[in-house]
Amino acid sequence: MKSIVEVIKEMPLDEYGYVQTQAGKPVKLLHKNIQSAFPIIGIVKEKDGVERSRSWQADGNSSGNEDSDLVPVSKKISAWVNVYEEYPRHSFIFHSTKQKADHAATPGRIACIEISGEEGEGL
Repeated sequence: MKSIVEVIKEMPLDEYGYVQTQAGKPVKLLHKNIQSAFPIIGIVKEKDGVERSRSWQADGNSSGNEDSDLVPVSKKISAWVNVYEEYPRHSFIFHSTKQKADHAATPGRIACIEISGEEGEGL
């Protein structure tokens, strides 16, 4: 998984889904290059839906409250794979849905399995 500094550098502004607080609250960044001790400015969405402004150090740390430190959001991914008992010519082909895997299946399929994990991590 990428470090929080790498994620912050690459992420677009004004969008949720890339970083969150250590406590799991969604964050969208508004600015990330202001010349100050806390160059990252963003909005934290509280559990009740209220949005509050916050600032962080360049490494995503907040001042004194670890629950407010920024961490990357893990992106869950999944794919469907057709399994054959004896099919030496085929490599694994991943399908985005079970329906697509079913459609691509050929005679001899013994199973269709879902594989899931987090983006950037091994399966």
